[in-house]
Amino acid sequence: MNQRNVVLVLLLCGLIGGRARGSDFQLTTFSADVTIPIGHRCMGVLETKAKRVLDPLLARGLVILGAD
Repeated sequence: MNQRNVVLVLLLCGLIGGRARGSDFQLTTFSADVTIPIGHRCMGVLETKAKRVLDPLLARGLVILGAD
């Protein structure tokens, strides 16, 4: 997610939070390495096991928590 999108999401959360009565919003981000481990069977059913990592996989996300 680029910086422009992050700023847009933060702005929207601020606008929504400002209009809701007594409701607090929390915003947090996460990042996790989800690369398949060496020796693991890809998708659990393929006979070929992972032998090397060419491109690590990184999962990034944004979590918005509200009163509901």
